[in-house]
Amino acid sequence: MMKNWQRGILFWGLIFLSLSVFAQGFFSKLSSSGRERDKLESIEKLVKEGRIEEAVKGFEEFIEKYPESKFLGNACLGLGRIYFEKQNYEKAVFYLSKAVGLFVGGEDKLEASWLLGKSYFQLKNYEEAVKALSGLFDLTRDSNLQAELSLILFQSYLGLERYSEVVFWMGKCYPLVGSKEQEEIISLVDELIPKMSESELAQCFRVDGPEEIQARLGYWLGRYYFDENRFEDARVVLEDLVRRYSGSSYSEEAKDLLKKLERYTQVISGRIGLLLPLSGSYQAFGERALKGALLAGGIFGEKSGSGLELVVKDAESSPEKAVDAVKSMILDEHIIALVGPLITSNALAVAEVCERFGVPMVALSPTEELSGRGYYIFRNCLSKKAQVRFLLDWAMGEKHFSKFAVLYPNDKYGIEFAQLFQSEVKARGGELVKSVYYHPDDTDFTGIIEEELLVNPPGSVKPVKKEKNKGLVDFEALFIPDSWEKIDLVVPQLSYYEIKVQLLGGSGWHSKKIFEYCRPHCSALDSAVFVDLYGPELGEEGFEVYRFFYQQAYQEEPTLIDAQAYEAVRLVGELIGKHKINNRKQLAEELYKTNNWPGALGSVVVDSSGEFQHRLHIFEIERGEFKVIR
Repeated sequence: MMKNWQRGILFWGLIFLSLSVFAQGFFSKLSSSGRERDKLESIEKLVKEGRIEEAVKGFEEFIEKYPESKFLGNACLGLGRIYFEKQNYEKAVFYLSKAVGLFVGGEDKLEASWLLGKSYFQLKNYEEAVKALSGLFDLTRDSNLQAELSLILFQSYLGLERYSEVVFWMGKCYPLVGSKEQEEIISLVDELIPKMSESELAQCFRVDGPEEIQARLGYWLGRYYFDENRFEDARVVLEDLVRRYSGSSYSEEAKDLLKKLERYTQVISGRIGLLLPLSGSYQAFGERALKGALLAGGIFGEKSGSGLELVVKDAESSPEKAVDAVKSMILDEHIIALVGPLITSNALAVAEVCERFGVPMVALSPTEELSGRGYYIFRNCLSKKAQVRFLLDWAMGEKHFSKFAVLYPNDKYGIEFAQLFQSEVKARGGELVKSVYYHPDDTDFTGIIEEELLVNPPGSVKPVKKEKNKGLVDFEALFIPDSWEKIDLVVPQLSYYEIKVQLLGGSGWHSKKIFEYCRPHCSALDSAVFVDLYGPELGEEGFEVYRFFYQQAYQEEPTLIDAQAYEAVRLVGELIGKHKINNRKQLAEELYKTNNWPGALGSVVVDSSGEFQHRLHIFEIERGEFKVIR
């Protein structure tokens, strides 16, 4: 369906196609004498008398007979006019191109260029139309001709999808036409703006032009910067709009946006938001993280040296409440950064808000989906991918295992671990022989072990009683990505069936309680290994200092969750104090520069995707103790 502005342009096109001459001022009279001039004048007389076919024949004969004539350009121009009027644009282009080349300058050359450009335009050869018409606008003072010329040029550039030139020529055309045509131009500008790049918008806004067009361009350029969190760029553009085009309706919209900018960008240096589940099913985890964060904030005598102020809000397990809470902290509390959330669904929802407002967020969630989510999104949490990779570095790189099995809980946690393990084993040239799942609430694993893990003796055809299959498996190592509570149930049953393979685990195994509940089968855990990034077994100074202050404050042992929250708050606070930071963008920039920062869990490097990278360790279980082997 043809749009209004397209119908308007078609109407204008019919008008300029009906013109038979360029303008009275563009035509020159032949001022020569002799036989060639007389011949040309006689042909021109035929044109005036309407004897067009005879005139065509006359021009063609003249061109053929007098190829060196100084009037050859006039003959080509005359023939080009006729073919243009007959709408035979291919032939018009042929003769008008010759005329343009023959004329050195003057009104004849201008007319030839004008008709040539219009002919190319009708042939939809917009590139050549632009070449032919460039420079003509300033050579005439006739407003009607300028309107027609700018109309053709903006349509040509539209066909070439060169939107900045389109807008420029629409600006030239706008003051030369009536109100109806102006409305059509504005309508077209509104359609073009979403298609324009930032650089095109900026280029168009920098030049002078009609207020109604320029104010639109400025507003949407400012809006683009605003949406991209380029708040300083947005402020410069919007303030320029208000100054240059104060009478435009967009001036008021720009003022409203500037007020939002002021509210969005206002920060109180040192004020950090904490968004944690402090009620509901994840309350215990949230309270753990809060203890670490409060310790970093200077509570109980542990000095942060940055004058931190912590704003704490409970998000429960609700993404909606989490979003409302973080918006309140940004717009009303003016936090400079956010630490949290812990829960995956909350973290993903809040990440969108923080990226939108340009607020550095250090999530404590284990979800891999946060990685690379946005420039302002960081994460301090031991990831599943890092654990799998480091574990296989040891299992395949040092021990040279090649055949693996994975036994995992059929929940989001277990499925993600199993998928990562499978893809990493395959990528390294190993083989995942078995991938077996169990329900998270299962306590009896005999059926799974008998039916899924054990194999028949070599050479047997019929199924053999499972009692005779004890110890028969076709893999070298078994990965169980679950917590120590589940390991206490699984390992004794593996031991009963004499499955003596290398057991592999994640950080969820790292608890002394694993020995309390596994007796009398603790020996079955001997030589099992798991990956983690911290533990008292390491004897690292940073963790020992943290552990001391934590025990002093809370009379209990620290955990990974509180240590990660402590690190996040402590690092943000130190950066603010060291660099005198008072805006969020600078804080994000400094976070990305973090390299070998001494954290509670060891040296920290923040990578390009915002991940806090720590050195991992392999722990081996030996006679009821954890031993660091890598």
